[in-house]
Amino acid sequence: MFFRLFLLFTVVPAIELYLIIKVGQAIGAANTILINHAEQFGLADLYQLRGRVGRGSHQAYAYLLIPGDLVVSRDAMRRLRAIQELSELGSGFRLAIQDLEIRGAGNLLGPSQSGHIAAVGFELYTQLMERAVRELRGEEIIEEITPEIRFHLPAFIPEDYVEDPGERLNLYRRLSLSRSDEEVETIREELVDRFGRIPEETEHLLEVIKVKIILTKLSIRKFEETTSQIVLTFDETTRIPPEKVVAFVHQGEGRHRFTPESKLVIEGWPDVKKDPFGAARKLLQALA
Repeated sequence: MFFRLFLLFTVVPAIELYLIIKVGQAIGAANTILINHAEQFGLADLYQLRGRVGRGSHQAYAYLLIPGDLVVSRDAMRRLRAIQELSELGSGFRLAIQDLEIRGAGNLLGPSQSGHIAAVGFELYTQLMERAVRELRGEEIIEEITPEIRFHLPAFIPEDYVEDPGERLNLYRRLSLSRSDEEVETIREELVDRFGRIPEETEHLLEVIKVKIILTKLSIRKFEETTSQIVLTFDETTRIPPEKVVAFVHQGEGRHRFTPESKLVIEGWPDVKKDPFGAARKLLQALA
């Protein structure tokens, strides 16, 4: 490491140069830095090295030297692109996030400094960490199910509405992570602002997400809607008291029944054909 950095300041001994880098001492007259084999440095190292020049009144330059694109790993290329693109004032936090995504967050309770966050995704990783912390605190852990939902109406984001596939996937992800109607409405407003009038299929998708939020809170594993009936499949951890389900069946006067497979079948529920999403919410609210 010393012989590479020694090329930058030929009048500075190697040990002093090491202290300049590590301690953060500034040399105002230095305005150029050459980093040989930059692909071997971490993102934080590159950020620190780049910050050693340009501390005076002169324009500064940082040259990152690599042997060639074909011999540089994918992660190394991501680091180099990040240090190249994020050069404006205040970009340190964004670089830290990039470093987190590339290296992984490691073990917060141990010595490991890198991990495999990309294997599970940042959102799932944070959920797992939150669960682990709650377990260590002795708090009650309630498993959150992902309900299966079937409506007879189409619910999706058309390609001609949001053309970029990555943006569509990001919207699907954000909707799937929504935990309240307010969050869904925020995404609705964003869609109108960015892409214009929302098509019918996407309106259906937003309504499906609202139904999903209620199903998740009640631990109902499956929701099936047809033109004539609604079928709910309860999870064993459902938060709906059994006596309430029994009372609901009795009130149906033969139109509601509960099967041995933990399914509640509702025949002729009001407004199923006219407003299936509103009818679903009314049903779930009646049970809750």
